[in-house]
Amino acid sequence: DMAFDVQLPLDVADHPEAVRGHAQLNVKRSVLANTPIEASVTLQSTDDNRVDMRVDVNLAGNRVLGQGRLATDTQAPGGRADRWDLSLDAPVLEAVSPLWRLLQPAAEHGSAAAALSGALHARAHVDGRWPAMTLQGELDASDLRVDSMALHKAQARWRLGTTESAEVDIDASVSHLAQLPPPVHDKAAKAKAAAAPPAPSPSIEGATLRITGTTAEHRIELRAGSKVQPPAWTETLQPDIATQPGTALQLVARGGLFTHEGQPLAGWRGSVQRLELGGAGAANGNSAAGGLPAWLVLRDVDVQARWAGGPTQLTVQPGQAILLGSTVHWSQLSWMGGSAGGKPPQIDVQMTIAPLPIAPVLHRLQPKFGWGGDLTMGGHINVHSDGHLMADIVLERSEGDLTVSDEVSSQALGLSYLRLAVSARDGVWTFSPYVNGSALGVVAGAVVARTDAEDLWPRAEAGIEGAMELDVANLGAWGAWVPTGWRLGGQLKASALFAGQFGAPAVNGQVSGHGLSVRNFVEGVNVSGGEVALSLNGERAVIETFTARAGTGTLAIEGGAQFGERPAAQLQLKADHFTVLGRLDRRIVASGQALLNLGGDNSSLKGAFTIDEGLIDFTHGDAPALSDDVVVVRTAAKKVKTAKPEPDPEATNPDAPSATATAIALDLALDLGKKLQLRGRGLTTQLNGLLAITAPSGRLAVNGEVKLVRGKFSAYGQQ
Repeated sequence: DMAFDVQLPLDVADHPEAVRGHAQLNVKRSVLANTPIEASVTLQSTDDNRVDMRVDVNLAGNRVLGQGRLATDTQAPGGRADRWDLSLDAPVLEAVSPLWRLLQPAAEHGSAAAALSGALHARAHVDGRWPAMTLQGELDASDLRVDSMALHKAQARWRLGTTESAEVDIDASVSHLAQLPPPVHDKAAKAKAAAAPPAPSPSIEGATLRITGTTAEHRIELRAGSKVQPPAWTETLQPDIATQPGTALQLVARGGLFTHEGQPLAGWRGSVQRLELGGAGAANGNSAAGGLPAWLVLRDVDVQARWAGGPTQLTVQPGQAILLGSTVHWSQLSWMGGSAGGKPPQIDVQMTIAPLPIAPVLHRLQPKFGWGGDLTMGGHINVHSDGHLMADIVLERSEGDLTVSDEVSSQALGLSYLRLAVSARDGVWTFSPYVNGSALGVVAGAVVARTDAEDLWPRAEAGIEGAMELDVANLGAWGAWVPTGWRLGGQLKASALFAGQFGAPAVNGQVSGHGLSVRNFVEGVNVSGGEVALSLNGERAVIETFTARAGTGTLAIEGGAQFGERPAAQLQLKADHFTVLGRLDRRIVASGQALLNLGGDNSSLKGAFTIDEGLIDFTHGDAPALSDDVVVVRTAAKKVKTAKPEPDPEATNPDAPSATATAIALDLALDLGKKLQLRGRGLTTQLNGLLAITAPSGRLAVNGEVKLVRGKFSAYGQQ
């Protein structure tokens, strides 16, 4: 039922003393969305001093009660006599979930459905009227769930005011706050989730907040812990990050709220005395967990944030921070939100990166590569955006050099210049690397991308143009970059012109090599005199020249490759008395030709070869070689923990064909010739015959006939 007799002025907020009359609304024994509802609302003004209000709502045993008075007495201007009391007692929020679901918009596919459960109790008392108010209260929540958010426990108590001298005392804590994954209904999706469980969603295991002082001068202390870990790539900059059980945050700040252009509580101004983000040990007050430094350390930095009296603004005064082991200095850090008149947000960043040792970073990226040296690199980042982005980002060599070590020696790259630069102005992005090393070679060029001026990164369809040059005077310096025992030699040059789109660049250019060589004396490989000429035309690569020598023979390759959505290649190989192996106990010289087609499911290798001469001698067993259980530790490498490799599911079935074998149709004819010798274990013979090598159903098969000609076998003193 409802009854009212009220007089309300149009500007009731400015003239509450003009309210007259009374109103009452009662809802009894009603049901909405299967939720029992009882409610009463009363408003009454009997004199010139105040307006009394009361709201009492009961939803399935969960009660909301609010009552207070709005002072209209002109003897108490500004609402100093206003009083409000609010309370919430909700021990069974789950009983309200049908009504909660009714009030929520339809959930998108893949998102969590509307849900409400747990218990929530709160009390609050308010004195005065904005902008001069004091508030105090408390809150207690347990096993709370609101849609996809779940909370185990939360407690808070507060006492604060909006005037500068008002006391502030806030104490709050939260435990086990997490975002639940969306439900999976599709059977295929359930099977996929069971096979590869999704990464855990962000969560807060525990957090405490303490604020004491006054509105204008108070101290803030925040501690929080989470099981979330930083991205895996951060491991390359600071070791053992991924081994930490979680992340901890410590924040200690001192400052206060201020008034701006007549707007009270328009912002906060103060100093961040300590901000640390690191391993879980930091939650206990340690700057590092297990002796490891924090990932982010910031101390004594002045900050100002404003959200009223003008556009939202954040300004960080000049300072420095340690981020993943590197010191970052900034002279300007500011952000200003867009205005109602359509003015875009504005960002200003000016910072420098102190020189950082590079060898440890490369060593963590490639622990078996043998990186060493004292190279350090620094740089700067300057960014300004007000609807049109301007950026200047440079990372360059400060001093020192890199070395690459193997089991025998260590070689310096002879770096004299190393610079990686990115710039942007009015939508024109320029990427320009330059590397110069006496042993490494020279890499130089520039690529320009043109996109919209307001874009923070070039779009995939942005047009590009540019050029790149590579000149390596001695490939021997790259020997440590190939597997152990292999050596490279010769000269290599490449030039490329870039066109097309940023997301799908087209490359035109040339690659040439002179005096190329590949050697592995343990395996008996010694290829020299390589000459290479390769042309790149957009999505097409053509081998113009590819020749090499081994022993007294030659090897030539012709053909090309097609890139793009359906990559394919066709290569024709021709060998003429080419020494495949040249060891004392294993020597193979062969001639022949083959055609290799690579193209998805239609790949094939077809050809015919003849062994011109050869020797397989196992009189003294195999030539010296490293055992499979021997690990080579390079002289420049430190001991690195390695994770146990995951078992290969296909390894449990040795007879199962590999994906590569299944994809290639193999058809090779091998003629053993007339000069293939086999020697050892008392046997000396010549091998003749023809073999057909195929791969039906992806399994290697060898068919044919092998004859022993003019053979001798010696045993027990007899032949």
